[in-house]
Amino acid sequence: MTNYKKGLTIGLIACFLTLQFGDLTLPLVAKSPDNPDQTKQKLSLYGVGATVSVVYKGGLTEQGTIKALNENDFMFQREGSDRANTIAYADVKAVNPTGKRSYNASKQQDPDQARRVVAGWGPGAHIKVKMTGGAKLSGDIKSIEQDHFTLKTSSNGEPVKVAYSEVQELKSRTPASHIALIVAIPTAVVLTVLFVGLSGD
Repeated sequence: MTNYKKGLTIGLIACFLTLQFGDLTLPLVAKSPDNPDQTKQKLSLYGVGATVSVVYKGGLTEQGTIKALNENDFMFQREGSDRANTIAYADVKAVNPTGKRSYNASKQQDPDQARRVVAGWGPGAHIKVKMTGGAKLSGDIKSIEQDHFTLKTSSNGEPVKVAYSEVQELKSRTPASHIALIVAIPTAVVLTVLFVGLSGD
């Protein structure tokens, strides 16, 4: 019983350390509503040149590059193809990014890429932002525009407009990371208890 208590204590300490330092960053796939206007808006945020995954209403999924955006459709060049095809917004069920899910302007600012990353996470995602001047923000994405996004800050809940051109680094801390912690914590406890129990035999 002594070994069991010892193992439980060690496991709880491990859980505490995981909660304190387990800053897990997991990719978030933003769901695109099954709506032509919202699909159009989503694609415009990604912009021409972005690589995306398109899910059609029939169930087919294709990856490729956005070549042009029109009023009722867009030009999409599938991977492995040498030409672009016209896709109607009404035929699309969802659009998700296939590029980087984080942003770090270590050498040169890229506002378009910063916008694509934010658009990929979508409103409601909890993120951490480092500005070019060194300031740091964290909070939930409230809205996304072409030249900036609005962040509901964790510190006081006030909305802050963040220009993509002033962003140095972006990281996501999503509900998915919380799920990972929920799975990891009991696993750590069980393994620790078993290890200590076997060691005492």
